[in-house]
Amino acid sequence: MSNPKEIPIRVPLIGGESFHGYLARVAERNVLPSTKILCETLELECKGFVARLRLAREKIKTVAAILGAQEEQLGAAIPAPEATDPKTLVLHGLELREQHFWRSSRRFSPTSLAQSPHQRFSWELSDLGFCRESWEVLQENCPAPDCGKELAALPRSSVHRCDSCGFDLRRAEPVSIAKKDRGILQFVSDIVSLDDIEVRRGLMQVHPLFRHLNRGVLLQLISLFGRATRPKQKKCSGKLAPSALYPHLTIAGAKILRGFPASIFEADEQEVGFNSQDFFARLKELIKTGHAPSTVSFVLDMIKEVKPIASYSAQTLAIVRQDTGKITIRQAASILGVDNAATRRIVSIGALKPTHIRGKKRQIDWFDKDDVEKLAATLKDRISTDSIHAEFGLTYTAIEQLVDLKELRWHPSPAITQCFAGKFLVDSEFQSFIRRLQAEIDQHSAADVERINLSSCFALTGTSPRPWGSLLAATLAGTLTGALKRISNKHGFKASNLTVAPEVAVQIVTRSFAWASPPEPNREDCTQFEAEERLACNPNDISALLKAGELKRINRTSAKLQRQSVIEASRNYISTREIAARMGLEFRQIGPWAKKWLLKKPDGITLWRRAEIEPFLPSSYQRDEKSQKDVPRQLTLFSGT
Repeated sequence: MSNPKEIPIRVPLIGGESFHGYLARVAERNVLPSTKILCETLELECKGFVARLRLAREKIKTVAAILGAQEEQLGAAIPAPEATDPKTLVLHGLELREQHFWRSSRRFSPTSLAQSPHQRFSWELSDLGFCRESWEVLQENCPAPDCGKELAALPRSSVHRCDSCGFDLRRAEPVSIAKKDRGILQFVSDIVSLDDIEVRRGLMQVHPLFRHLNRGVLLQLISLFGRATRPKQKKCSGKLAPSALYPHLTIAGAKILRGFPASIFEADEQEVGFNSQDFFARLKELIKTGHAPSTVSFVLDMIKEVKPIASYSAQTLAIVRQDTGKITIRQAASILGVDNAATRRIVSIGALKPTHIRGKKRQIDWFDKDDVEKLAATLKDRISTDSIHAEFGLTYTAIEQLVDLKELRWHPSPAITQCFAGKFLVDSEFQSFIRRLQAEIDQHSAADVERINLSSCFALTGTSPRPWGSLLAATLAGTLTGALKRISNKHGFKASNLTVAPEVAVQIVTRSFAWASPPEPNREDCTQFEAEERLACNPNDISALLKAGELKRINRTSAKLQRQSVIEASRNYISTREIAARMGLEFRQIGPWAKKWLLKKPDGITLWRRAEIEPFLPSSYQRDEKSQKDVPRQLTLFSGT
């Protein structure tokens, strides 16, 4: 059945079309009075050009259904927030901040509109002031003599007409770019192209220092370099003065980027009024506002690397560096896969040693490329405890115990802690451990009716840490009776996916196993998954204990819990799972059992008070065949998996 709000006439999205321009074409094709009516239907009623784009991204399923468009195709036309920086939007692979969109009005090329009356996404990039198709400067005002008003950012109906006077923008007089400037602007066009060949052609023209940057950042650098070639511009009625408009600043910035760093110092000698010292000072001023932290850091570090030091020119320093096989800190950071700040921290602890070049004003640090590549290989050979838990189901406690037993090893490089948050193991060693473990653990079969689920055993171990390390070490040594078996190959080494022989289950429950009892971890924090295992409970139980103040987080912004509060909670409360396991009952039988003995859970908490329940539970975990008068008869634990 079709969506009841679905528009009558579907309009195909054109490749490279802007989202706002597409809405205008849809409204016009469906004979709507204005595009705002369509926005109301799509529930995109909001002020602000970028705000509407963000809202459309959040409601993309609904928007696509109403428009009758493919969600994937429509999604390509709507910027998406970058994963690590929500303030950055990604459109056609270009990372841009809000200020890099032309939001106050819409721009157009008369010739391109005549060829196809649709709004190109590149016209909405504030750092691109020309049309890639027609080689025309983009216009933003109605050219009609008696109008001259700015064109609305969201067209009322037609993208090729002025909303105020109805003038056909296709009839406007084009402002063509001189042929001598088209060569350098083709480089800029390639940077924002949707064609892979053109993109590669553009990237091959930039200095290797820039090739790891996103194309949107390169476009911003072109704009920054261009603006930095001119003195600070005054504003006129809130808009940039005419001398700061395109395309001449785009051309100046593109020349500097494409010929970097020699282009800066060639301009020093050849261009009247250009001074490299003023250029760098202006660049520092421009980068302070409106740019992502990574872009700011890159530009400031680039200035430090390229700006002439003492009596040496940038070209001379580059030649000396290359001849000695050295690289800059930014190049080292690129090889290591971290930012400059992390690289400096690595240097500060001595994990990477620089070669110092002393100038008259400051010191330059260069690095041996072989040393950097060796360190990069070491850093790459890592796996986080979070990844291990997500993929294999091993808890942090289990990993700690295995490290204590020397089955696993924390990553030894001190550079790890300077670059990445969390704890890491040596990945190659861990993968070897997993292969050995998988070879020892058999698949659970239908014939294994006597085997016991490991999570049921753990539910009976009370408040002590679960003996993960000893179990797995004994499995690898081949000394575990009956071995461990997996119920499913899909769920890793979670306790709920493993079974043990009855003899091992008895050892775990009575704590009479041959291996040493695991120590209590000495860290103050505890993950929620560890708490759930310790209390033999569910996430809802943890939430209830947190709300009641029985559990406490490490701090207000942390998801981890205070370990001592978890230990205290395990002493004060008992879960339905542990009661069922100790009584040999099923979950559904615990309610009637508790009602019979007038036992109730505390208000607001989904666990039982241990002090109230313990008198009704068997005093030992051995099977008791005698009937009891005061408490229900104990059922056997080992009644099946």
